[in-house]
Amino acid sequence: MSIKPRAGWTGIKTAILALLVFAVGYLLVSNINSKLSANKAGAQAQAVAQPVDALCAQGGPIAEELHRRGACSAAAQVQQSPAVAPVTTVVPGPAGRGITATAVEADGHLRITYTDGITEDKGVVIGKAGAAGAAGRGIVSTAIRDGHLVLSYSDSTSEDVGQVVGPPGRGVVSTDIVGGRLVVTYSDGTKQDLGPLPVGRGVQKAQVVDCRWRVTYTDGQVEDAGNACATQTVTPTPTTTTSSGATSPSPSPLLPLPNGR
Repeated sequence: MSIKPRAGWTGIKTAILALLVFAVGYLLVSNINSKLSANKAGAQAQAVAQPVDALCAQGGPIAEELHRRGACSAAAQVQQSPAVAPVTTVVPGPAGRGITATAVEADGHLRITYTDGITEDKGVVIGKAGAAGAAGRGIVSTAIRDGHLVLSYSDSTSEDVGQVVGPPGRGVVSTDIVGGRLVVTYSDGTKQDLGPLPVGRGVQKAQVVDCRWRVTYTDGQVEDAGNACATQTVTPTPTTTTSSGATSPSPSPLLPLPNGR
């Protein structure tokens, strides 16, 4: 016994096929338009062609009808065609505005001036003055006690800020030359040998050469020490005769001056 398909099922199948054929035809036209106008229709055609291509691959009466009407070849063509990316048109927006100046006015308000000439009051940005704080303390005196610095403040308190006087140092009591070396004795009773002293020079001889002192030192150097023949003139006094017949002394001769004077 054979089962015949109901008339209702045949009508539904025909409607589905007609719808699919219409969709494929629409997709073909949309795919062509997408290539020409570069809009989003190409992407939509790809989305519809995929299920049609899947029905064609399954086989059966629907696939046979799709093949007969050319829907399968159309879907394959859409699948093989590269999707065309939509063209995006960039439309520049209106010019923005920048800040040209800011100022905090005497009333404490912040005012901003923009490049379009508009000034806006952004409100109070400076608060009211706060309450007065507690009175501070100052230094009224300082003192050094047992080497420590003690500060006295105006609130009658005092503070020891630490040691400011170091241990006592030592001084030099005496210096002596022992064997040509300088020896220093300090106030703490210690002594220190600071090393040999440099050898000085002495006078080896002094002689008058051409009325000048010529001094020769122990280091071999010769020095002109000045004039050795300077004289001074003694003005004679008038000779007077006393009642006893004595006369005043005759004038003194010219005398050399010591030290070249």
